[in-house]
Amino acid sequence: AAADRFTAEKLAAGEKQFSYKMVDPSVGPQVMTVTMKQDGEQAIEVMGKVVPARVYLSTASVMPDMQGVEYVDEHGRMLRSTIDLMPGMSMQLLAADASIAQAKMDPPEMMASMLVKPDRPIDRPRTRRQAVYEIDIPRRAGDDADMTVIRSFGAQRVEWIEDGLARVTVDLDDPVVDERDMPGEAELAASVMIDSKDPRVLALVDQALGDAGDAMAAGDKAERLRRFVIDYVQTKDFGVGQATATEVAQTRQGDCTEHAVLLAAMLRASGIPARTVIGMVYVDRFAGQRGAFGYHMWNQAWLDGRWVDLDATLGPDTPFDAAHIAFAPANLGEQELYTDLARVAPLMGGFTIRVVSVDGVR
Repeated sequence: AAADRFTAEKLAAGEKQFSYKMVDPSVGPQVMTVTMKQDGEQAIEVMGKVVPARVYLSTASVMPDMQGVEYVDEHGRMLRSTIDLMPGMSMQLLAADASIAQAKMDPPEMMASMLVKPDRPIDRPRTRRQAVYEIDIPRRAGDDADMTVIRSFGAQRVEWIEDGLARVTVDLDDPVVDERDMPGEAELAASVMIDSKDPRVLALVDQALGDAGDAMAAGDKAERLRRFVIDYVQTKDFGVGQATATEVAQTRQGDCTEHAVLLAAMLRASGIPARTVIGMVYVDRFAGQRGAFGYHMWNQAWLDGRWVDLDATLGPDTPFDAAHIAFAPANLGEQELYTDLARVAPLMGGFTIRVVSVDGVR
């Protein structure tokens, strides 16, 4: 609230550029710097009227590569705010009256617009243990991002055929073992998103494992927790935005990200190093479309000296399958919450997927 008041005062005074420091609880206890710089004036439509607005470019130190555009009136009141999350996807906040603000949205329709259709369908995707894909990521004008952010880890191996073209092999029976990708403190630590020390999360671990938990092997314990999360999250929809594990423990609602943060927290609470993975999963049907890859989040747990993929949105008998393509691991810690998401942004949108083979069949 103090940051909002400070910003409004500066904007109302006509300041061309200013910065301030603040703490945002959603990204943890570190102090971040927000900078705003005026970039001209523009007439925009707000609640059915065209009004003059001053335009400011805004950046935050926690996400230095992402720039927002703020439109404000002469009194410094925000009229519109836009930030590009990734190519082809932006988030916009609008000044609105009660009827607009409370209108129902259709998240699946938005997600459907981001689906990526491969060159051919994958039959029985949830049963597949090995698949080979070719991902073509064309360079955009002025794009100097490191496309090699997609790499070998977990069940996935990546071979770069040429600049922007990768051959991705997902093999559940031949996982990657990389001494440079060992778990550290971050994969066991509690954070804002993965709050593994919260009493409600600890109670769920006890509920899932029971008295036999201490005697169970780590792999059996991880699978027991995965199956528990499947059933525990009762309302499976897109009505929740980036809830913490504690919030999911309370609401029992969410999509893949809520399943992933809750499972990660429960794994860490039980002593198993864990992280989330940002990537894509193939679905037979979604929002009226058939046979496409949609953006997804799942988990990896450190078991028997390697990272094992676990998906808490699949059925009780399917811990994981080869119809997944991973972009990058994400710890969602205090320092990495936004950077984990920002570094995979160059991979999202504008690329194609070719299915080379599935379980050895071309």
